[in-house]
Amino acid sequence: MSDSPMFRNNDISKKRKHEATDASSTKKCTKIPSDTPVRRDLLERCYNKVTTLREYVLLKLPNGSRLRRKKVASIGEGEDAGEVEKTLSRLLDTSLVCFTDQQTPTDDTRWEQWLVFSQREDESYVSISDGIVGSAFSQSEIVDFVVWLLFSRDIQVGKRPKHILCDGFRRSAGPGDQGTSSIPGLFSLYPNSHVKTLREAPWPQLLALLGKSGEKIMIGLLVDTSIYVAVEAGFNNYHQLTGVSLADLDLPGGNVSLGKGSAREVRKPADITLVRSRIFYAKPTLTTNGLVQAGFKHIHVLNRYRKSSDPEKLDIERQGIIKLMMYMFPRQFALHNVFTSQVDPTKTSQKFQDYTLREEEIAPAFESKPGDTPMLIHRAVEILLPLRI
Repeated sequence: MSDSPMFRNNDISKKRKHEATDASSTKKCTKIPSDTPVRRDLLERCYNKVTTLREYVLLKLPNGSRLRRKKVASIGEGEDAGEVEKTLSRLLDTSLVCFTDQQTPTDDTRWEQWLVFSQREDESYVSISDGIVGSAFSQSEIVDFVVWLLFSRDIQVGKRPKHILCDGFRRSAGPGDQGTSSIPGLFSLYPNSHVKTLREAPWPQLLALLGKSGEKIMIGLLVDTSIYVAVEAGFNNYHQLTGVSLADLDLPGGNVSLGKGSAREVRKPADITLVRSRIFYAKPTLTTNGLVQAGFKHIHVLNRYRKSSDPEKLDIERQGIIKLMMYMFPRQFALHNVFTSQVDPTKTSQKFQDYTLREEEIAPAFESKPGDTPMLIHRAVEILLPLRI
């Protein structure tokens, strides 16, 4: 009998340790399993915060929602988990949410707009026990509200928001507008696949999982963040589902110094286009016999700087590799490039210059620092070596 209190204390301590272990395991579940190159080298350079969808949801859930947090952290881990739970768990762990670390001051106003738009009282009845029908209807209505809200914030005449979810939608100018839409004041010019995806599984299931705070969290997720969903094909590939297109973002370092006290704006990726006439419809190269020659032209840089088997020509071969890098990475060598340089209209009528031959431009830069290779592109030599034949 005297030992019973000791056993009770041990049981209590074991229970506390078990709870602490559960809490630590919950925290471990919120961590990204691996630091992918897309997240490390691209997204974290363009956004202030990059997290998984599971991390974002746990961050936005109220502090008092302990059971809800546990459900979100543990979904998909059980051996008896169904296919829907596994799909939702995969979405939570593989999707990346990019956003700024600033509090939105219009949350209350936005919520009031949502209540007016949805014509309901200040309550949220969506839960995972209510079935998928109610959450699917609410999710579809939330997507419509987000598109309407994005258009209402951008009131410039003749312009539409750059947000991906707004693609295909236009403001209604009159009864003669073509297309239909369930969004007030807008009509659908062509289908938006991103909107369609957000209305389908597993997004309604995610809304149901979030419980009472689900609608507010989902609205903030679609309005304030950019979501990148993992693509099964390939390795570490992502597809942007929401947010302003990455090509239209104002990236950090928009103005760069080009010397001589001048500063020019760096072109966005969307402004840099490939000239189709130079890729698909160029005239073929003919041999002396009039036959079509396969491969690049003889004046192409890869044909002019070939691999040499003579060990005595290693220095010449090294200089050829440096010139090859100047063709491939002209901006690193302060040469004319599509990112920062202005096009001379006296040399071409195209949007960008033809860089097939640029020996006259390379010669002064090459002679100023003979044999020197910028430290940042030393590793590029390993990439270029297999390209030569």
